[in-house]
Amino acid sequence: MRTKAPLSALAIACALAVGALAAAGALAAAGILAAADAFAADAGIHFRRGLEAQEAGNLSLALEEYQAALDLKGDDPAVFHNRALVYVSGGDWAKALADAERAVALAPRDGAYLVTLGVVLMGVDRPDLKRARTLFIEAADILARAGDTAGFGNACYNLGVMARKGRNFREARRYFELALKADPDDQRALDALAAMGVYPSPPQE
Repeated sequence: MRTKAPLSALAIACALAVGALAAAGALAAAGILAAADAFAADAGIHFRRGLEAQEAGNLSLALEEYQAALDLKGDDPAVFHNRALVYVSGGDWAKALADAERAVALAPRDGAYLVTLGVVLMGVDRPDLKRARTLFIEAADILARAGDTAGFGNACYNLGVMARKGRNFREARRYFELALKADPDDQRALDALAAMGVYPSPPQE
């Protein structure tokens, strides 16, 4: 019966080297994942800071924080969406359009992003009202299915604004009433209906 020849010193050295390389590779992969997690965590911190600055009206700081989040994490639809809103607040419609388009490209089924892009398309120098209306209708459907009443109401309100601009007052009233039904405290919808001579009854207690 033949026995296996003992491993030579060279073979043992090679086996140990391969094992060491495999271990090093695993450690490197773990290090990369840990670094990615750290970057993501840092990006989250900058995103929250940007949101706080945005809510406080500090637009320049919000832009800095959102850019820092993008630098760390790369493309993130939420960051692009929020930064688009900052640009809208600052009246920079061209940059708002670029960011709103990017957010929708990254998350095409997010109703809130569709609404924001629609609003921006209404506000740019050369409004694209046809596309904006299509976006609002698509957003309303998505948000209604998701049970997002506030988002649905926002989409309906903007559809009402578009209908009013087109002097389609019957359609405008219908959309404003849908917005109010979604959110009985929507002052924008209340004011829009009041301007049309419509005063909805307060909801029953």
